Amino acid sequence: MKRIIFLSLFLVFAAGAELAFADKIAGRITDAQTGETLIGANVFILESAQGASTNLKGEFIILNVRPGTYTLRVTYIGYQTQIIQEVVVRTDLTTTVDVQLSPDGGLTGDEVVVVAEQPLIRRDETATRQSVSGDQIKDLPVQNFADVVALQSGVVSAGRRSFNIRGGRSNEVAFMIDGVMVRDPVSGSVATNLGNDIIEELTLLSGTFNAEYGNAMSGVINITTREGGNTFRGLAEVNQSFGFINEQADTLFGRPASNLYSFRLDGPILRDRLSFLISAEHYDETPFTPFGYDNGYNAFGKLTWRPVPGTKLNFSGRYSQENWQTYRHAYKYIPESWNIQESESFQGMVQLTQALGSRAALNATVSYFRQDFFRGLRKPVEDYLQTVTFRNPTFVGEFYASANPTSREETTTSTFNFRSDLIWAPNNTHEIKAGVQFQQFNIDWFEIINIQAVQPYITDVSGQRPYEGAVFIQDKIEQDNFVLNIGLRFDFANQRSNFRADPLRPESEVSSSPIYQLSPRIGISHPISASSILRFSYGRFFQNPDYRFIYENNFYEFGTREPLFGSPDLDAQRTTAYEFGLIHQFSERAAVTLSAYYKDIRGLIGTEYVAQGQLVNGRPAFTSYSFFVNEAYANVRGFELSADLRLTRNLDVLGSYTYSIAKGSASSELEGFPRRIEDTRLYFLNFDQRHLLNVRANLSFGENDGPQFFNLRPLANTNLGLVISGASGFPYTPTGRDIGFVERNSERQPFTYNIDLFASRSFTLAGSQQISLFANVTNLLNRRNVRNVYTDTGRPDEFTLRPQSEEWILNPSNWYPPRTTNFGLRYTF
Repeated sequence: MKRIIFLSLFLVFAAGAELAFADKIAGRITDAQTGETLIGANVFILESAQGASTNLKGEFIILNVRPGTYTLRVTYIGYQTQIIQEVVVRTDLTTTVDVQLSPDGGLTGDEVVVVAEQPLIRRDETATRQSVSGDQIKDLPVQNFADVVALQSGVVSAGRRSFNIRGGRSNEVAFMIDGVMVRDPVSGSVATNLGNDIIEELTLLSGTFNAEYGNAMSGVINITTREGGNTFRGLAEVNQSFGFINEQADTLFGRPASNLYSFRLDGPILRDRLSFLISAEHYDETPFTPFGYDNGYNAFGKLTWRPVPGTKLNFSGRYSQENWQTYRHAYKYIPESWNIQESESFQGMVQLTQALGSRAALNATVSYFRQDFFRGLRKPVEDYLQTVTFRNPTFVGEFYASANPTSREETTTSTFNFRSDLIWAPNNTHEIKAGVQFQQFNIDWFEIINIQAVQPYITDVSGQRPYEGAVFIQDKIEQDNFVLNIGLRFDFANQRSNFRADPLRPESEVSSSPIYQLSPRIGISHPISASSILRFSYGRFFQNPDYRFIYENNFYEFGTREPLFGSPDLDAQRTTAYEFGLIHQFSERAAVTLSAYYKDIRGLIGTEYVAQGQLVNGRPAFTSYSFFVNEAYANVRGFELSADLRLTRNLDVLGSYTYSIAKGSASSELEGFPRRIEDTRLYFLNFDQRHLLNVRANLSFGENDGPQFFNLRPLANTNLGLVISGASGFPYTPTGRDIGFVERNSERQPFTYNIDLFASRSFTLAGSQQISLFANVTNLLNRRNVRNVYTDTGRPDEFTLRPQSEEWILNPSNWYPPRTTNFGLRYTF
């Protein structure tokens, strides 16, 4: 009951932070006949009640415009009013709208309607950034936002909402919703879920990024959610996959292999003053493996209030519940004995955005985020079973007849977040932004390993309250011949923990030291011709350790065979990144971008082994152990080639190719545990994917559009989306009898490729009401793409090191999913 009341209060009193990551519309108003500047012309955004007037140079700026698509109204006495539709605003970018007004004497009152064309290249992009709008997402063959991220250049999917971006580890990515980070402070993973229907824009920063972004070394994923407007809009969707098209479903009319139900409603409460948005989603997926599941609920609500011109409040709350079980081959016949995982999260935010005149704005945000996570079995640990395999004299140690997992984990974390930003544009050249950020964590974490042992390995953290913060300043300088982004960020963190300087000596307890880091960022874009832009960016990026590496085994248990200890005095991990890019627009419908990058990554977390008898602070260790240290190193280099082709009014193609080499001394924090002596030799990291190709094509026809046959337009209101992806295999280390010395990760798994298809047809009912029928097909060619191989043969279906049954060798999780087809019905108004 307390949780329900708490959620209700936040839905009423919490507010969103999306304006912290908005940008501006700027331009110049002139006379269409003489070219003279028009002083005092008015520019007004119809959807948001924001506006500005031109200065003595005919220039205007509208600050703090959230990402989205808008309609502008430009007026000037004695001139025709101009309506400019489909003006697209992207996060952190300037949208330039230059307008030429025609005189009409002010007598006719005619309005000229112009449709803005989104530019192929943006001169103020000083580093790689990729944005996908909510309207684009609905026409892609994707199920969730993670599928959208995986389609971007330089991204390697590492599992459930986990990504390796440009050769970095999966926990080096900052995930933000409406400008607020929602990463799990213990594991560093994405700690929540949300439906595609509430996404206004998804932006991925995979190169260098501005000083306002911190605590991330590989990339930033920022999702801006929708908000209500002056028109009532709604959506209801059913998306299912049944037995006649999916083998893993029960029957034609039985339990579907997957289903998704979603609902969204938004609109005005008081026109131009108060609007709302509510959304809910339920999903349930059955994998192609013999057992496993993935289901959950997402709910979202937002209230937008503009009490007076220049003031805006957003009230929002978000809830997510997830339940899933992954497949483990040894548990094939006893799935009820394998781990289940459950996650429940809530986020609430409050923000005041206040315009300070026409060229400055203040944003102040307070947010709260809580997550509960469980992994294990819902029974007392003393009832966990010992492992017993089926008796078979020929094939030993295969499927379990009786077993339970050897570990269990429960965490409850909450994050209090405060940020305040001041934006000032003294003229059309400078946009200065300064801010302060602060995060306070509350961590409760219990984990038990080797449950069935006489003395299991326990971590029990309760009430730890570390904090992190930052201050930054940056300036965006836009001149005719260059754009310069320059900034400086100062980060600080305090683990607020006591620990033993020598794990073997209780009397050596000391307090952790605060962490301080200074991060310069710079990016420059220079037009070298009317159709070409050269750009360069540099930055230093720091990331604080995930708190599991700080609090691990906080009771200093030595009863286990290989004790491992956290290190509260861990330093921040650091990356120095460089990017060089060339953008060329070949025509009004085609542009190509080439970006080369290099990253030097130091202080990555790994483990250090102390052998029994080794001297520690002048004393011999009475037992061997390991502890976390900043000892690993990596470097990544590569290039990305992308093409944006708007071949016709109806057909768009976006393609990217990534070549990357990621080498390092360790692929993960625990790779050197247990007992491995530090190795400084570099090898291809486990997630090094040399070649990566993604092509997205979209063919769309509006009402009364498309080819005509006998006075009919069969493709009217039709959308077709196609995604083609291919990737070289991940590296692995070959093994086998008499193989001799082999270099680590010297062989490659097979190349994979995939084709996904989305098709929809809409039917207009009455007014703005529409019904859409759609189909979503993943792995259209039903290709058996290899996920894992046996290291002695390099094949997923052949193992030679010892006798094993065919059933054991043919592990279904060695392959990616087969073809899956979903049909859906969407109603909108």
